[in-house]
Amino acid sequence: MKKLDINQLDDSDEELAEILISSGLSRPVARTLAYLKKVDTATSVDLERGTGLRQPEVSIAMRQLNPFYWIEENEEKKPGKGRPNKVYSLKVGFKDIIHWSSVKDF
Repeated sequence: MKKLDINQLDDSDEELAEILISSGLSRPVARTLAYLKKVDTATSVDLERGTGLRQPEVSIAMRQLNPFYWIEENEEKKPGKGRPNKVYSLKVGFKDIIHWSSVKDF
């Protein structure tokens, strides 16, 4: 059995997500941004486990964030066969995201 070390949202991260939600972001987008603020990079699986979102919610959140160019998306080849993992990171500073989300209507 493997032991996985996955970062998860703590109380301050949950509070940040609630602030983002109150500014008009959807719950999956807010939780994804709060998670990415804490880590340098995260795979889709990391986002699912760390935020408590399901895979479709993570995919929808990424599609909603795509037009704003806040997220950098790369592919990481897995050993052996199979589809590569998508690896996400923040492309802009979190202060810029907070400012933009308070001005922009999602």
